[in-house]
Order: sequence, then C-alpha cells, then structure tokens
Amino acid sequence: MIHWVEVRWRARVEPLEPTAVAATGDAARALAKRLLELSDDELKRLRGVSWEDGLALEGESAALPWVDGAFYLGHDAQAPRLLLPCALEPDAPLDLWARAFERQLKDELVSPLVVLPNQSLAVSLAGARAIERSVVESWLQTV
Repeated sequence: MIHWVEVRWRARVEPLEPTAVAATGDAARALAKRLLELSDDELKRLRGVSWEDGLALEGESAALPWVDGAFYLGHDAQAPRLLLPCALEPDAPLDLWARAFERQLKDELVSPLVVLPNQSLAVSLAGARAIERSVVESWLQTV
C-alpha cells in the first residue's frame, strides 16, 4: 500500500466492466460481512487482499458482492496495469497519468494496482489469495 498526491476525478463517459471491488472503513466492514453471507462455492470465485482498514477482491463481475460505499473497479485499455473506478477517471489524460503513476510506484507495488480515488491509496492485488471464511472473520475482529 502506498499513498500519493491526489488528482481530481470525474465521471466516465462510458463505465468500465467491474472485475474488482475495494473498500475502506465502514464499507470494508460491510463488504467483509457480505462475504460471510456467501456460500463456499461463491467464495471460491473470488480472490482478495486486506490491509488495516480495507479489503480488495477480484473476480468475475457477476461474482463480486455489492455493498454501498465500495468502489467497483475495472481495467481501462489506456491504463492496463491499474484497476480504476468503473464510474470515475482522473481529470488528466489517462494514459499519461497512468504512466506517471506507475513510474512513481514501480519499485513499491506490483500490478495489478487498485486505485481508490479521494483516498490517496493504491493497493496491489498481485498477492491476492482465495477467500477463507476464517480469515474474513479474524479481519473483522481487528477493525
């Protein structure tokens, strides 16, 4: 996880197809609780990472659990190593911003990188693992 200088975000003209979801704070706790409601077969369709106050999951769009306050993320052809909000984009030219962003982080995080707007936060999904119910329960007890 790394912090960086914020950019302004604006609505996308055409939303991306969601392939990941990430949340912090209350939304992350709601996402974790939603995971615990899923069947074992549904959990097998997801992989994820956690940090002190957040969760990020990847999977097929239909497999992603939906909760209020979470960011649904997808790949943009102009920034293929980043997972960006499906409904938002930076107000800078995306290809240039993505290259600068990746150059700044190249030694610190491995793609794909989850980018959360207005939180100055990027998280690598490179180490995503299968979701285990006991790990989710333990994480919920610590936040």
